[in-house]
Amino acid sequence: MRGETRPLPEDWGTRAHLVRHRDGFYCRNCGTGGGPNGSAELHVDHQVPRSAGGSDEPENLRTLCRGCHEARHARVFDT
Repeated sequence: MRGETRPLPEDWGTRAHLVRHRDGFYCRNCGTGGGPNGSAELHVDHQVPRSAGGSDEPENLRTLCRGCHEARHARVFDT
């Protein structure tokens, strides 16, 4: 499946919330806080990209602020 992006799982919202909570609502790259800890927009990122076979399991997910997530993917995400 390399190079293809499969749909996010139906429970993505729940998984993303659990990952943000696990990471303390802080960007794991720069430490900026969001949610109850600041005003940063927090995204959930796949450490191993899905297009490269990365899973949607929490072990492969991490919280990044919008800026770090955009820098990682070299693109701007829609709000």
